[in-house]
Amino acid sequence: MKTAYDQKIADIESFMAESADPAGVESTWQVTRKRLNRLNGELAESAFCCNDGYTMADVILTVIVPRQVMLAVDPCVCRPALRARFERMKRRPSDKTSDVRTRFEPEVKVSMLVMKFTWQVLGVLLLCGIFAVGLLML
Repeated sequence: MKTAYDQKIADIESFMAESADPAGVESTWQVTRKRLNRLNGELAESAFCCNDGYTMADVILTVIVPRQVMLAVDPCVCRPALRARFERMKRRPSDKTSDVRTRFEPEVKVSMLVMKFTWQVLGVLLLCGIFAVGLLML
């Protein structure tokens, strides 16, 4: 387990070093743009990434594209086939129930946290109420 942990830490440190290197970042973006252009060409000829069926590649892309849009790095710019696929995926019924979003929605996250920690929130509110009553009785 220690070896796996140490390897992960080394991987993260390597990523952080590469992220701080402007030439490395630009090089990565060049490769990324090339791959996105290739994907755009593939999507111009078929409904999904690998063929006419939804595959694991589509699952990954369905999550990655909205996340990039959320981070203001829209991969669909100048890639009409990729844009069309992204819009098609947003119309799927599964998109309505997924947690894949193109913008940060604090109201969704707060309600999720409240639901997850309902008893803890109620406990804190109860303690605050007891404290307030105690102060009023002084």
